[in-house]
Amino acid sequence: MTLTMNQLILTDAPVIPGLRFRLFTGESDLQSNVDLNNACYKADSEEYVDTMEQAQHWLTHLDDKHNPLTDMIVVEIDGVPGMVAKGMASWMSNDEGEWIANVHGWIHPDWRHKGIGQAVQGWLEQRGRALLVGRAPAGAQCIFQTWGADHITDKTALLKACGYTATRFTGMMVRPLDQPIPDLPLPAGLEVRPTRSRDELRPIFEAFNEAFRDHWGHREWTDSDFQGWYDDPELDTALYQVAWDSESNQIAGGVLTYISKKQNAATGLLRGWTDPIAVRRPWRKRGVAKALIARSLRDLKAQGMTEAALGVDTQNPNGAYKLYENMGFKIYRSGTVWRKNM
Repeated sequence: MTLTMNQLILTDAPVIPGLRFRLFTGESDLQSNVDLNNACYKADSEEYVDTMEQAQHWLTHLDDKHNPLTDMIVVEIDGVPGMVAKGMASWMSNDEGEWIANVHGWIHPDWRHKGIGQAVQGWLEQRGRALLVGRAPAGAQCIFQTWGADHITDKTALLKACGYTATRFTGMMVRPLDQPIPDLPLPAGLEVRPTRSRDELRPIFEAFNEAFRDHWGHREWTDSDFQGWYDDPELDTALYQVAWDSESNQIAGGVLTYISKKQNAATGLLRGWTDPIAVRRPWRKRGVAKALIARSLRDLKAQGMTEAALGVDTQNPNGAYKLYENMGFKIYRSGTVWRKNM
């Protein structure tokens, strides 16, 4: 077999005729990438559909921590169309001083339980380790990290077999909109101002970054993060609930409510999202989040949605999980952050 420059040799690869590994090549691989994502979503009962538009947005809004041309492995088999698996490594450092190699893999449902997943995970760890060499200072805590939905038991079993430990627990919560929605006023001095255009996003971005500094695993958001959000083809600010303090003219908190029309059309759902949610420290414990969530729920119902959803860190130190429960949300899907020390 003749190897091209972007082909890879994995010594622990399973014996499958025609199995080959290579690096991601960019635009020419996008459709196969989308197809693999959607095959996994369908098999794993994930209510999400990837699109070429979103894939192109991802490819054109990468930063120095995410480089698929050097850090993404593609798995193919002769005679089988498209990708049968893939994996992506990236790196970050967080506010706690941890240096993290994020390692995420996807295996086509037709090719699971054949040893491909473990081979991909091994390559991702090698690549993730290399990404931190020369970046992490001497003595820094270096960690492999990934995430998995708990109902995808194949992935859970693979990560356990590779030595990963459950570290943090997350949830997707859903609330039916036919239940009564409380009328909760904002504290005195606060007012909701509409976000009419993308040009008004920067102060919201800065306020949310500040609020999320209290969250586990936070890292400082960058101009690249902002640009990726600003250029998102599905960005729609019409339903945002952003509370401003009239006296100081500062953002107190917000719920960035939205409806993904493409996802709803693809999945048959009438679901809106009240996510993300943030309240800055000076305005916490005053009912700001509850009032903004209630406003969001009423808006989503008026738009014809039948349910609202959000994501939560169930161990959030500010009591977010209990707050959402009190607003009628219940866990619909749970997930786990998995870690392994280098």
